[in-house]
Amino acid sequence: MTQFRLLLRNLTHHASTNVAVILGVTAATAVITGALIVGDSVRGSLRQMSLERLQKIDDVLIAPRFVHEEVAQELAARPTFKERFETAAPALMLNAPFVADKGGLSRRAGGVQIFGGDQHLWQLIDIKPADLTGNETVINERLAERLRVHAGDDVHLIIELPSAIPRESLLGKREGDFREIPLKIKAVVPDGSGAARLTLNPTQQLPLNAFVSLGYLQESVELARVERSRRNREGSIAKINAIFVSAKSPGDQMGATASEAATSLSDELAALLVPADLGLRVAVDAPRGYVSIESEQQILDQDVSAAATESAKKLGLSTSPVLDYLANELVNAKDPKKFSMYSVVAGLDPVSTVTPPFGPFVWASPVPTHPLGPDEIVLNDWIAQDLNTKANDEVRLRYHLVSSHGELPEVEKTFRVAGILKLEGPAADPGLVPVVKGITDAKTINDWKQPFPMKLDRVTHRDDKYWDDHRATPKSFVSLETAQKLWGSRFGSLTSVRVAPKAGQTLEQTATEMQRAILKSLTPAQTHLQFQPVKYTGVQAAAGSNDFSELFLGFSFFLILAATFLIGLIFRLGIERRATTIGLLAAVGFTPRRLRWLFLEEGLVLVAIGGVLGTIVAVGFAKLMVYGLTHWWTQAVGTTSLEVFILPTTVLTGFVVSVIVTALAVLWGLRQLKALSPRELLAGATEPAISAAKQRGRSRRSLTIGTGLLILAGVLLIGVLTGRVQGEAFEGLSWGVVLFFLDGMIILVGGVMLIAGLLDGEHSAAVRGRGITGLARLGVRNTARQRQRSTTSVALIAAATFVIVAVGAGRRNPAVETPDKNSGNGGFRLVAESTEPILPDLNTPAGRSSLSMKIAPASAE
Repeated sequence: MTQFRLLLRNLTHHASTNVAVILGVTAATAVITGALIVGDSVRGSLRQMSLERLQKIDDVLIAPRFVHEEVAQELAARPTFKERFETAAPALMLNAPFVADKGGLSRRAGGVQIFGGDQHLWQLIDIKPADLTGNETVINERLAERLRVHAGDDVHLIIELPSAIPRESLLGKREGDFREIPLKIKAVVPDGSGAARLTLNPTQQLPLNAFVSLGYLQESVELARVERSRRNREGSIAKINAIFVSAKSPGDQMGATASEAATSLSDELAALLVPADLGLRVAVDAPRGYVSIESEQQILDQDVSAAATESAKKLGLSTSPVLDYLANELVNAKDPKKFSMYSVVAGLDPVSTVTPPFGPFVWASPVPTHPLGPDEIVLNDWIAQDLNTKANDEVRLRYHLVSSHGELPEVEKTFRVAGILKLEGPAADPGLVPVVKGITDAKTINDWKQPFPMKLDRVTHRDDKYWDDHRATPKSFVSLETAQKLWGSRFGSLTSVRVAPKAGQTLEQTATEMQRAILKSLTPAQTHLQFQPVKYTGVQAAAGSNDFSELFLGFSFFLILAATFLIGLIFRLGIERRATTIGLLAAVGFTPRRLRWLFLEEGLVLVAIGGVLGTIVAVGFAKLMVYGLTHWWTQAVGTTSLEVFILPTTVLTGFVVSVIVTALAVLWGLRQLKALSPRELLAGATEPAISAAKQRGRSRRSLTIGTGLLILAGVLLIGVLTGRVQGEAFEGLSWGVVLFFLDGMIILVGGVMLIAGLLDGEHSAAVRGRGITGLARLGVRNTARQRQRSTTSVALIAAATFVIVAVGAGRRNPAVETPDKNSGNGGFRLVAESTEPILPDLNTPAGRSSLSMKIAPASAE
């Protein structure tokens, strides 16, 4: 009889016990390897979805403002572009609601992504039919289901006309100009197609998409090309706000060079920009002899104003920065009946501005001996006469202050009149105020496109006369520092930078030099015109900062723990049933080392067989989990597009990890063989005998440790319940979730230690009583006889129970629960979505009253 044959005989003779061990190993391996496969499947599916939603789109420019459409063609024509890239598709990306009127019902879908493109974009996203003409549109299936429409139906797009001036600034429109655009559905693309999934955000959620002709969308929102005519002498160029680019090499698409490729695109684009792409106007003021750098936003961006000032300095040109602001009212402090409505205050110190062509100013009063202070103001003689004021008098300036929520509270500041200017020369310069369409070009003040509710009934005939003669020319001046302190905002702190030409240089030459210098000095980061490697970032986001395999292993921890206990327990029971056989082998000459190796080899064979079977079962387990995620638990992943990805390395890793874990369980089952003598084994003993003193010491130690762990678990539980432990712990998990599992582990160990300590107590007395009492005492005696087997069984049942309770506790439906701020619904019963931005703070009475909103008292339930 060789040792190999003895091993085979043992395996076959004790088949029933060995099959149980194999099944336990199979279960543990299936859970471990299955969790790894599910993690790979989630990661692989997210990557696949990212590639499908972007298709041939690798890099995208999303501009914060509109740029000229030809820049896409100019970019594609550059030799450096042709070396690494294939297509540059111009597009107009907007977000607006769709409305469908059908069957007497009107259905609305908000947050629809509208892609205005041409054949270049359709080729990248495989839109069929590729040619959309007129008011035709292609929508995805999700949008069609939301609106309940089909191909051939009519829908309407409700869109706000773009405005150059930010809504949150003083002159921004508080109420947008909306236009209803009719569209006819040409086709509905299924949700499985890339076009239906197209979105630039790395998300697994299906968007609401609509595709329309670029030309039709531009014309509808007044961004189309307009030729010069007698009515419109300036004309306008066609504008876009997005460029989609496809790269040639896989490295530039989503590999190591993708970020560098996007940077090179941004640099190439920077060389093609014109001032209008940055919202800049380089205006030549021939009568005054200077060039004015202005913005279509009315406020110069901080980076742009700094670039203009620095460029002029490098070119040896003198500058005069200005910040204008619209005052609601100028009032004589002594005689409030003397006032003037809606005039411009210029942040420009006439005392310090003496260099031509910006100065010197002509004074109607003695010239102040020092620059203007923070509480000083200079008036022109027209407003001084209107208010009946002179030098050293006080005036009150009332103006709107733009709050963080876009509200416009009116504030008042008192100034001392430092001097009076004659309304001539630099003081009579209407070029101090940039062009603001709808205001500076209005015939009268009553014709203004009111940026806020104006008190037109207080406008005097002298205010109208001043507007007729001098338009928006400032009536008063404060120092630039004072103006920036009072009226500077996140949009900028200058309205213009005036530049004087050098001697012998024409204004046109100065304008050309400044334009070139400003564009050259601004980086893509400063212009906010940067290409993003969306495919690369999408693939990186699919990989995620969280390892999905580790996440699923963590969720399956107690299940794996229960399976490990089960394996060790079954193997231990098998060893105990063969105690006399082991004793006989030891009596006939088998050394303890050889016996341990014999049973270890037997256990490893069982582990290997169970590992192979478990790996096979793991594939089915993973498919079942993915099916559950896409059919039963869709809210957990937010998509039904998960697929099973099986990687050989993952399967091998799962097999090795499972074999190691279950082998350790087998070693645990063998650990006490070395402590038993042949005589004890022949007598059927399975645990070494210890003295009563040692047993009592072990009992006290177990009870102490168990009690301490349960107290610690109680403290952690109180911390969670009282809200002292809140917030995110790590990897997006909250402390509540982390402590739930940590507390479970501590209670499990502490409880097992308590039971072990109790079983180590004195149980040598005779069993007394009868009936249930006697049976209970007999059960305690039998349980204490096999202490380790009993504690392992308790741990196994506890781990399994924890898994069941945890899963049951996680099955919550916030829709039927009482609103709680700390719950998944945030404590809100209803959520409303507006098609137009809401600027006032709705948490304040003033904000609600501005929208005519009232809060009804809660009804008694």
